[in-house]
Amino acid sequence: MISLIKNDLDNSLKKITENPNDAAATVFAVTKSDQLKLFDIKADDLPFIKDNFIESIDRNVIDLDATVIDISEADDRRSVIYRYDLDVPPDFDHLTAVHSHWVGEEKIEFFDIKNDSVSNISALIVRIATPENCVSLYKAMAPINLFQPGTRFFVKKLNRFERLEDEFLRISDNFQFFRTDDGEFFVLDLGRIEKLFGFHDVIKNEAKKGADAIREFGVLADVQPLLDLIDDISFARKLTRVASSSPVLKKSVDHGSIIQFCKNYPSLKNKIRFNADESQIVLDTRVSKDLFVRLLMDDYLVSQLTESHYESIAKDEADSSDDSDEDEPSEC
Repeated sequence: MISLIKNDLDNSLKKITENPNDAAATVFAVTKSDQLKLFDIKADDLPFIKDNFIESIDRNVIDLDATVIDISEADDRRSVIYRYDLDVPPDFDHLTAVHSHWVGEEKIEFFDIKNDSVSNISALIVRIATPENCVSLYKAMAPINLFQPGTRFFVKKLNRFERLEDEFLRISDNFQFFRTDDGEFFVLDLGRIEKLFGFHDVIKNEAKKGADAIREFGVLADVQPLLDLIDDISFARKLTRVASSSPVLKKSVDHGSIIQFCKNYPSLKNKIRFNADESQIVLDTRVSKDLFVRLLMDDYLVSQLTESHYESIAKDEADSSDDSDEDEPSEC
């Protein structure tokens, strides 16, 4: 399923990247006051921007050997593209507005060169579109890319160098997340997104749902020790995964089985404590809290072949299906 999602994403983007002559680029600015404005860029320069970002889409998405997972299931895996499946922050609305502008539903005013300062730009949105398809790329602008008068830059003017008096900006081809035609948002740089959009509040709210699910499950004597770590965004993200995809909660694993597993599994033994009658788990250390969340995500595995113990983040289910005729000879 995961590989199919990546294939679908790639095929969608290839409708644009493999037809560059049919595509055009439009650039928008997001100001620090959260206004969306259209850049008036010389027509001869737009193909340069388009080609650079098409190459970036190829390099950073299509050609990337990556896994696509929901952002609610974010873990420590590398080479991941996240599909955004949580409450959408208002900032994401700019990508939708850009798409609406493309289809003629909304008018966006121009960036005023005389009155708007480049220092007031927080991000650029680059829309690459063919007559049938569109992708909108969000690019956060670091201060290093915004240059104001008084900086120590000199440019060639005829036979000499002169200090640059005008503002200018640098548009590199990297981007942090993007919106596809079907309205899906995909994130390449999770760390940057978390810092940009008050995303931590979204994660905390989802983490509380995870804590509520654990409370309802009843294997914990007290869920408060987990809530005490809700401001730790790394831990909160783990609780978010519990809310959406804990195999232990989904399958309602028997509490007694969980207690026995904690007593016997090498990574858990003597690190997780229990209440007086050993019917519930007590979390009284940071280590035990981390181990418990990993337990709920079923990260502790035992090889049936070697009886070795493993810890795994990414797990694809391999339950056998009841295809009784699978080994039957075909009737060719």
